[in-house]
Amino acid sequence: MSIDLATHRRAYRRSVTSSIVYRPGHGEWSVNDVLAHLRACADMWGNCIEVIIAQDTPTIRAVNPRTWIKKTDYLEQKFQPSLRSVQIYWQYWKRCRPKASHVPLQ
Repeated sequence: MSIDLATHRRAYRRSVTSSIVYRPGHGEWSVNDVLAHLRACADMWGNCIEVIIAQDTPTIRAVNPRTWIKKTDYLEQKFQPSLRSVQIYWQYWKRCRPKASHVPLQ
């Protein structure tokens, strides 16, 4: 029995997609859930970082990323575009880092 390359690729993509959204147990997160959480954290804390850098005595309103994520569609988004958004965010912060060199990164 022979399987053509296109069929093999489709099966592989389904397998990868399934593993990205697979939750190993009740209350546990899939790879896509973790990525969505990182995006929500970037949304919440990225703005805080900008405020800390820009102001001498900043006032920052606390927002929980788990609360914020419910107001987004991050959990429903496909993995690759969501990953690209996170990559763009971190590229932005790498470029900003020299401006904030007095702020230590842990």
